[in-house]
Amino acid sequence: MTASDTPSAIILAAGRSRRMGEQNKLLLEIEGQPVLARVLAAFAEAPVNEIIVVTGMQHDRVSALVHRENRARAVHNPDFSSGMASSIRRGIRAAAPETAGYALCPGDLPLLSRDTVDRLCQAFSAQTAPRIVAPTFNDQQGHPVIFGASFREALLDLEGDRGARGLLRSDEAPLTRVPVSDDGILQDVDTPEALNTVRRRIARETTPDA
Repeated sequence: MTASDTPSAIILAAGRSRRMGEQNKLLLEIEGQPVLARVLAAFAEAPVNEIIVVTGMQHDRVSALVHRENRARAVHNPDFSSGMASSIRRGIRAAAPETAGYALCPGDLPLLSRDTVDRLCQAFSAQTAPRIVAPTFNDQQGHPVIFGASFREALLDLEGDRGARGLLRSDEAPLTRVPVSDDGILQDVDTPEALNTVRRRIARETTPDA
């Protein structure tokens, strides 16, 4: 796999965490590791050109966390309150001009696995343009979704808080669905209840059998 075949990872970490109350969900810890750090770990060894984390709320605290990952850099979106589309646009503009595409991923998927990210990148590299690659678990589509560079202008035209979902809904979209055994592609942590569910699950999985 060459640089011309690999996408830039764009992790969306700018939201206001309204449903989490007063706390920034990305900085909350699971087994001693912040949610966003777990997502960065899933991309750390992936075949991507770069890892861009788009920040918004609490930029200083989030960017300090990002800088612990050698491959990642933080890009601030001052317009983050206008919705997800503004963060996508900011990430796209920050990506290397020669990138083959954009792997868009929310920053609150703490169960996302390295194997899944690697598999998606491999599937993306195997496709010809135009191309979109998305993972599925039990026929449910999740994240990250990789868009080929030919979708740059369409991504830059996004508005509001709906993200890039509209680009996937056309019957003519060149979408390749990649089945994975990783339900982490679906498990975001928008609420305290969702976070606690993930915490309990990881605690069970990491506790040795009695």
